[in-house]
Amino acid sequence: MPEEKITHTDQDEEFFEITQTAEPQAAGSQPDETSEPPTSEQQTAEQKNGEQQIAEPRTPEPQTAEQQTPEQQNGTQTGLQMPEQQNGTQTAEQQTAESQTAGELQASGSHPADDLQDVWTEVSVSKESDKVGLPPGALIYVDDDGKDDEMLKEKSIIRLIQYSESGYNEVKIKDVEEISAVDLDDKITWIHISGLWDVKSVSKVGEMFQLSSLVLEDILNMEQRPKTEDYDNFLFTILKQVRFDEERKEVNDNQISIVTFEKVVLTFCEDDPKIFKPVVDRIKKEGKILKYGTDHLTYTLIDIVVDHYLFVVESFDEWLDDIEKRIIKNPEKNTAEEINSLRHELSAFKKMVWPAVSITEKMEKSDSKLIKKATRILFRDVSDHVNRITDSIETNHEILTGIYDLYTSGISNKLNDTMRILTVISTIFIPLTFIVGVYGMNFENMPELYWDYGYYVCLILMAVIFIGMLLFFRKKKWI
Repeated sequence: MPEEKITHTDQDEEFFEITQTAEPQAAGSQPDETSEPPTSEQQTAEQKNGEQQIAEPRTPEPQTAEQQTPEQQNGTQTGLQMPEQQNGTQTAEQQTAESQTAGELQASGSHPADDLQDVWTEVSVSKESDKVGLPPGALIYVDDDGKDDEMLKEKSIIRLIQYSESGYNEVKIKDVEEISAVDLDDKITWIHISGLWDVKSVSKVGEMFQLSSLVLEDILNMEQRPKTEDYDNFLFTILKQVRFDEERKEVNDNQISIVTFEKVVLTFCEDDPKIFKPVVDRIKKEGKILKYGTDHLTYTLIDIVVDHYLFVVESFDEWLDDIEKRIIKNPEKNTAEEINSLRHELSAFKKMVWPAVSITEKMEKSDSKLIKKATRILFRDVSDHVNRITDSIETNHEILTGIYDLYTSGISNKLNDTMRILTVISTIFIPLTFIVGVYGMNFENMPELYWDYGYYVCLILMAVIFIGMLLFFRKKKWI
């Protein structure tokens, strides 16, 4: 494995900078290909007379016991390669190591993150398609939306807050290894970690709290569907924090993973959520939250995430009202693109919120020993909020359908108005064109052509017809 070096920078917030050095050449690696000795046919006459020099192929010399590393002395790696290895054939030990499954890795206590360290270092952000062919539990930071370089340079944050009825204290964490030195048995402990592109730190936290590689894989996958799972000694919940960008008119999400133990709550976030600040303030003000356990803290975190869905619903309501007013006033062609964008963002919002219904219902009906009966009643209230939000989303979908029908009707009405005006103009000029056409014929026997006042009478007649038809159309309210 590549040698890794962890450095720490102490600024406003803590973060990890992980660097790699070049991978040294393994002992016993295959030497460069050497030239083959020339054949007798290739030898020149001078070489046959004894003047030639034959280049012999170089072979690696066997190492002595003092030169061999402890791993080589134990038989893990030898300085000399077997002919099968030189021909590209793997040994039985190598084949066994490569065929080891994710389940065996999990049972042995190791994590695939160690084997995939090169992937994480070279590709900071991956897509779900990049995981095709990898074993279950492969620890790779996945985000199909992609993140720019500036976000990946942001500082990773680790916060640790402990509290009990007697008060609270906040421990400043600079290195993830410092968590192991904190006493986690006496008080309720909340450990918040943001910056999941730091895969190595997430893997270390998983080792400390004995989280399976499958759980860590879901934590690192930003495209994971929200869910809740009940394990033997902890609860695992994934939610989507949703924010609405007023300028770009789009929904942004931040995945939040919550791991609830009897005395510890772990939260993992893609970036630091500001919505948890009221929870921290309640702890610092030594409110009632200090009297309860980790189940109440989990309820508080889920409740505040769900409550912020209401702000997004209100933003969609305002957007719908604005589009409806503009369509009624003057429907335009670019409004269709805006309606399609609104439909897309509303569907994305529904996809993030809808699983929260099943999450809160499972929490309400859970028989886990980690959730007390009093807390289950609180989850019932959260479930009501989620159901109300999903109802609002469905209502907005119906309103959006009506707005689109209104838009098509408005466009049709504008087209009808245009066609009506053109029809009126054409109808008025039909008799005028008839008169002009009659007197434009080149017959000699047309008395009006020789009349001194014929031109003026013709103009007056066309003006009377024009005004009369306008009055008639006006009376019929066609114009």
